[in-house]
Amino acid sequence: MTNQTKLTFLTKNAFLVLQFIGAIYMAIQGTIKSISGELMAMVFLSITILLLLIVSMRNHVKSRYCSYIICISSIVFLLVFSIKGYTNHQRREDVDLIYVNLSFAAVSLVVFLLENMSTKKIEMRPNHMTEGKESPEYYVSFLTGVTFVWMRDLAFLLYKKLDATIDDLYAIPYHLSVERCRAKLERNWDLELEKKKPSFIRALVTTYKPYIILTSSIKSFSFCLSLFTPIVTGFMVTFVEARGTANGQPLETGLMVVIFYTLIMFTAAIITGQLYHYSFMVQQVSSQACKSLIFKRCFSLSNDKQATTGHIITMIQGDVGNIGMALVWCVPLIGDVLPMFFAFYMLYSRIGWYFVIIPLTTIISIPVFASLSEKVQVASRGKLGQSDGRVTLLTDVLTGMKTIKMYGWSSLFKKKILGIRKVEIDHLKSLSLNSSIQLGIAMFGNVLASFVLFLVLGLTGNIQTPSVVFQLIQLIALVQKPISEAIDLYPTLLVSQTSAERIQALLLKKPMDEYVEHKSPDTDVAVSIVDGTFAYEETEILKNIQLQVPKGSFTAVIGKVGSGKSTLLHALLGEIIKISGDVQVNGSVGYAAQTAWIMNQSIRENILFGDEMDEDKYKRVCLACDLYPDFQSLPNEDQTLVGPKVGITLLLPTIWMAVVLIISAILFYLVQIISIPALREVTRIFMLAAAPVNSLVTEVLDGMQTIRAFGKGGQFLEKADSLRDIHARSFYNLISTSRVIMVMTLLISALITSAVPLVGVLVPAINPSLIGVAMINAGELSQFLSSLIRVYGFMENSMISLERIAAYSKLEEEAPSDTDYPLEKSWPKNGSIQLE
Repeated sequence: MTNQTKLTFLTKNAFLVLQFIGAIYMAIQGTIKSISGELMAMVFLSITILLLLIVSMRNHVKSRYCSYIICISSIVFLLVFSIKGYTNHQRREDVDLIYVNLSFAAVSLVVFLLENMSTKKIEMRPNHMTEGKESPEYYVSFLTGVTFVWMRDLAFLLYKKLDATIDDLYAIPYHLSVERCRAKLERNWDLELEKKKPSFIRALVTTYKPYIILTSSIKSFSFCLSLFTPIVTGFMVTFVEARGTANGQPLETGLMVVIFYTLIMFTAAIITGQLYHYSFMVQQVSSQACKSLIFKRCFSLSNDKQATTGHIITMIQGDVGNIGMALVWCVPLIGDVLPMFFAFYMLYSRIGWYFVIIPLTTIISIPVFASLSEKVQVASRGKLGQSDGRVTLLTDVLTGMKTIKMYGWSSLFKKKILGIRKVEIDHLKSLSLNSSIQLGIAMFGNVLASFVLFLVLGLTGNIQTPSVVFQLIQLIALVQKPISEAIDLYPTLLVSQTSAERIQALLLKKPMDEYVEHKSPDTDVAVSIVDGTFAYEETEILKNIQLQVPKGSFTAVIGKVGSGKSTLLHALLGEIIKISGDVQVNGSVGYAAQTAWIMNQSIRENILFGDEMDEDKYKRVCLACDLYPDFQSLPNEDQTLVGPKVGITLLLPTIWMAVVLIISAILFYLVQIISIPALREVTRIFMLAAAPVNSLVTEVLDGMQTIRAFGKGGQFLEKADSLRDIHARSFYNLISTSRVIMVMTLLISALITSAVPLVGVLVPAINPSLIGVAMINAGELSQFLSSLIRVYGFMENSMISLERIAAYSKLEEEAPSDTDYPLEKSWPKNGSIQLE
């Protein structure tokens, strides 16, 4: 820790103590003057500052980044005491009181600046170290962090460097590693297993409760900030309407409101960026944890139709993604509940009980939504089921492609895959149709509710002033937005529930370790089965099996095809369900699968099979198996790549306003030309990082019996986690780069929105209704521009997938399996095949 860090820490705390003493002094003055409100406020402030001192001490010892709590509190204090000082000045109150409030504001500003200087760039905690290029996110200042400016160096690097690799990206923070994420989720799932009715959803909620609370709180704060917009709109309409009259307010008041509104808009932009950042962070950690947990569970599952390769892959790629979508988009809606009551109260304070028309419209449509939701769930389950079958079949086809081509079965398998895909698309159409109907009803309901409300107000003679009308329009929109979002996202929630149930069913399956008892080799019996009855799914295959193989003996099991030879061996391995009896395996197991499984790696890696290289032992094995002549016939000897999938890789009205718009357009352009290429490059790396993970998962699932038999599951799990960390690293940089574009765009949009009330204050001859309409449309225009640049970036990134598919489609094709002309039955009449 440097002397500068210590000096900053001591100076900051000295100012916090000064604030605490000032708050106590103000509380005593409130007691002397019998001002109860002032007393309570200063007591609350004193407690808050004391807590901030504790936070400052803790951060100094246990953290390296500046405290967001202290920074946000300082900003709030700065705004509150500045407004109080200005109000005291307007009311011509005691000068001392004005100085006290402004002093509080000044000290808050100093604390804020000092806290931004409190970061430590060097990580001294051993268990917090990260490998690779450390992300600056956790040691930059508050302002740099919330605006994502800390990504600028990487953005410029990726803008200039068009062949970036994963090493150019920031490493993921230590707490986002896949192993740590899985361990937390697994620990909570183990606690669920101790309950009568375990719930995977409950385990997820328990694990990610801090993220859920954080994102919901940010969403709630963002909603509360948006409630200031109709208030400012009402003020601006009244301000413009009363200009030049006895009720007119001074120009400085209007400017103060504009400054306040601008701060709110900029704060809202930053808050929105943080909301999306943390939402996607929880998607990352939950997805990686779920995928790793499912993959780990596969090493202890017996074979059945709910644990096929297609089922597991669909679960990892589809079901986990559905849960991530729910965490990103559905969970933050919890934060809208409390601000909704504030919004309804604001409506009630302006139009009375007429506001109930808005929620009643939604309540009336609930039966329709319930019916559609049931259809959404049915379609979701059907689609996922067909996806399981399609992926399983595709995996088998890719694995046995040479055999399929040799026997001319390509058209048969193609027809079967397309048949499954057709049913899958039918379910997808039903899912999309019912979800779209729900969204359409919700949008129509919003328009209908607004129409009915203003119709009833007009018919009952409740004619409102322009100020109130514009406020009502914005309040109704604010109330309807979360309702529409909830309706729109309800199908997503249902689909994620189905996915969670599927994962839960897999995790609840009985592990194979419970089917077979493993003991030490110090016995005369190698393997034994006593009164064993075994089944595949619900069908008993072997009954009352008695088997005892002496240690050191050579035993063969013979019988006709379908008599159960392979099933017996699977029973010894625990690969099928044991209904009754005892199975013991004493010692280690060697296993050669009926269908040989080879990893898509070098011959040497296949021989080592995860073990450390021992040169002497390796040579003895190769000599005993007479492998060296084979090595010499290969291009890279034992470093030659082998495996069924080698070579099969798929490459995913005033001059003021004019000036503001021109500046905004320039800023938009700068954001676009710098950030979009960087985002494109990160997306490319992200898609490349996904391929090895997916390939390894498919490969391991194909050879699961062999891996389990040799007890190598832990090594493959560790390798998969390592690849997932690389994938998580690229995703972390992807979402951080995306947030740069989003926050910068929102800040520019906030500039446009804030220019409207500024025009209303500075331009004398302007229609009050015009300023009201402009205030409403400015927000929509800003959101449109923000969405436009994000969609543009998304489309550019999506082109990468098309480029990869296009490149794959240009590969040289083999000769067609069918000819254009019929062949005689006697073909070929001539020729021969010679084997030497």
